[in-house]
Amino acid sequence: MAWDDPKHEPPDRDPSIIDPGYGKPYPHHPAPAPSTPPPSDGGRQRAVRNPSAPSTPDPTPDPTPNVPPPTGSILPVPIYQQGPQRTDVFVPENKVPLPVIYGQQRVGAQVWYRKVQADNTEVVLYAICHGPINSISNILIEGKPITQFATIETYTGTSGQALSTIGSTAEPTLWTSALPYVAFVVAKFSNPSVTHTTPDVMRFTCDVQGMLVRDPRTDATLVNRYYRDNPALCLADLLSSPMHADANGNKYSYGAEVADAQLDWYGTITTAANDCNVLLADGVSKRFTMGLAMLDKKSIGDWIEAIRQHGQLMRPIYNNGLYQIVMDKAQASSGITLTSQGNSANIISCSPLVMKSSSQIPTRVIINFVNAAANYKNDSVQDDDPGIAGGTVEIVERTYEMGQIPYDQAKRLAKYLRKRASQQFSGVIRVNAEGLQLLPGIRVPVTSDQWNLGAADMIVSDLSSVAGGNDYASAWDASVEFYESGIYDDTQSTATPHAPPLSPSPYDPPADPTGITISPASPQYLGPVDHATLTYTTPATPFFETVEIYIEYSSDGGGSYGTKTHLSDAPTSPFTLPLFPSSSGVANSPGLYRLTFVTRTFAQQRSAGAIQTYQVNAASFGAGMVLSGMLAIGPATAGEPSGIACITTPTINDAARFFGFDSGGFERAAITTNSVWTGSVWNRDDVRLPEAPVALSSKIRARRRHSLPS
Repeated sequence: MAWDDPKHEPPDRDPSIIDPGYGKPYPHHPAPAPSTPPPSDGGRQRAVRNPSAPSTPDPTPDPTPNVPPPTGSILPVPIYQQGPQRTDVFVPENKVPLPVIYGQQRVGAQVWYRKVQADNTEVVLYAICHGPINSISNILIEGKPITQFATIETYTGTSGQALSTIGSTAEPTLWTSALPYVAFVVAKFSNPSVTHTTPDVMRFTCDVQGMLVRDPRTDATLVNRYYRDNPALCLADLLSSPMHADANGNKYSYGAEVADAQLDWYGTITTAANDCNVLLADGVSKRFTMGLAMLDKKSIGDWIEAIRQHGQLMRPIYNNGLYQIVMDKAQASSGITLTSQGNSANIISCSPLVMKSSSQIPTRVIINFVNAAANYKNDSVQDDDPGIAGGTVEIVERTYEMGQIPYDQAKRLAKYLRKRASQQFSGVIRVNAEGLQLLPGIRVPVTSDQWNLGAADMIVSDLSSVAGGNDYASAWDASVEFYESGIYDDTQSTATPHAPPLSPSPYDPPADPTGITISPASPQYLGPVDHATLTYTTPATPFFETVEIYIEYSSDGGGSYGTKTHLSDAPTSPFTLPLFPSSSGVANSPGLYRLTFVTRTFAQQRSAGAIQTYQVNAASFGAGMVLSGMLAIGPATAGEPSGIACITTPTINDAARFFGFDSGGFERAAITTNSVWTGSVWNRDDVRLPEAPVALSSKIRARRRHSLPS
């Protein structure tokens, strides 16, 4: 087999029907049943009913035990939209089967039910994937936690999961199935209000820890299932997928349905799982992990290829009654010798030794993958032949698509795939019955008169059984290449993980405004008609529309706050804020005001909100007034009421001690003479200005009820 062949299929086989090494075609599953019109609903319009799940016949037992698994089927199969199948808004007819997810992935969902209820709430069923899975978390609508908008129930696709309370309440007649083996979320969105807008419920994402799989290292009985992101165990699960029945009674399996007795669980599968889990130099990172969402319709053989490439795994080979999974890794030579000489000869014949042309050898390998460290963005790495930089080789690119893997793993796999494909010579050796000892990935010395090789160090890359001939009862075709230890390298990458920047979208959640200040600074006395001023820095988004301001009032020092209300929108900075409302009905009442500043874009996307508190002080003698210049105080009038005592002696610029209200609400002015406090307080109207003009603050002027006497 040529490692650089993207399909890994020899030319004499039909890749859509039979994989190399496998002995029989697999019948394709039937197409989904056509949709039928929905029943009458009393004149109320509904969308087209989504199709029922296709009817899948029981697989026919294989009478011959030593045959490979069925591999021509299209996966994922075969759960299509099921359940109550009722909507009051258009949901396109869905013929996309439910995906299978291994490891961790961030995914969307299929909407299997959506209806606005009589109380104006909305119920939606989001079908995620086949189950049972480990968890569904970080559920977002429009990039925000779904719990901001809805009450939810999550189901991980167990066989005995409970009936949805939300769903069965909304549709007591239609919603009668718990949808076993389907992982899903049911959400009940709140009735929209002035401060609680309706989100786009179709913009759904969540993080999934996928399929629970068997691990013979943890449970030798293979009864229990565990969350694993190990490529070898995920591949074994796909091969051994069980038979289930969906909510409509149709039987299906999401994989190849190989019996456990035909899988080498305790031998090569255990070894390959351990090989994937080897810790690298940092003592934390495993050699190979994977997260893969099987979203597209592909053959089982194609999905086997996709999984095995995440972990340098050979294609599963059926040998000696068992399917075996082996990692391609550095290893010592086996005790098996292939030779065409002497009494121990076991080579029947050899194909011509094939040499690749330069155009068949990639000098640059690119891996596209999902980078969880970059918020699950699509990322890519490449590994170049050193000759590219020196100009001694031409650029021949080959690209591989993978799921969610660490950046370092993507770099190591790119290097491995380039070096593996750089092996120029390959061929097929037909070995007699001793070929039963061979496995892909083992290292053997080859002596061949036909190839003029003497004990050449080679590695078996693929293996298939062939019918007996005139001179032999059975034989094996072993694809071989020259072994090179430099292909295998677990050195971790020191490069900084990155992801190519995405073009900004109006649907991206914006950042909160920054640099928020309110003047005058808190704490502060604000009169009943005084306005504070807001300044802020606009977040870096080309879709900015405004900053929404919400306010809450507390009269007990922040122990409890009243209802959050929308105060204003501030499309520009600086912005004059409206008067602060309070529970007493008097604007700018003393207390704490909690303000939330939310960025809103033109697409009605909102940030989480930046919060600041502002304290308004009660009016008192010296409550933060400002005076500039000097006042000349006229003579006292007999009988004026005594004022409020001051415990300190201010100077003429001691702004905090100049002006306030007494207990009766009368405005008072403190008398000063040449910067000396006299201890008396007089009515405001008894204060007169000196002949030369002085500058009074706007706050002082705002409280002038009468002309000051000259």
